[in-house]
Amino acid sequence: MKVKGFAAAAAIAVLPLAAVGCSQIHELRPAQRNPAAVGNIKAKADDNKNTVLEVRAEHLAPPAALDPTLNTYVVWIRPSVAQEFTNVGQLAMRSDRSGRLQATTPFPEFNVLVTAEQSGTARAPSTFVVMEGYAKRP
Repeated sequence: MKVKGFAAAAAIAVLPLAAVGCSQIHELRPAQRNPAAVGNIKAKADDNKNTVLEVRAEHLAPPAALDPTLNTYVVWIRPSVAQEFTNVGQLAMRSDRSGRLQATTPFPEFNVLVTAEQSGTARAPSTFVVMEGYAKRP
């Protein structure tokens, strides 16, 4: 009986710690420009109550296939309280046409765009949207 009581007490003590590391996974939907693309956004809270987002995408066409002037893919977020999208970084592309980005934002929920751009320092999203979605941390 003592073992069962100890196991139950240990499970109750660990449960709040497990919730801190929880993340939610949200789908990135492909846009018409790249219908084969698949991806997701993983969102979780960090120790400072910021949102750490990890964007993963696969089957992305080379940006130059959309337009010869395009060189990279950029991830944008727009919190529900904002009017404009903010550039949070470039997808790190691999030879298998997949890409990843990890970024941190103070916002708990936001819309996400992935666009093909001439530069990773673009100030506004181009019209070359390849994926879109919505994310919210737990």
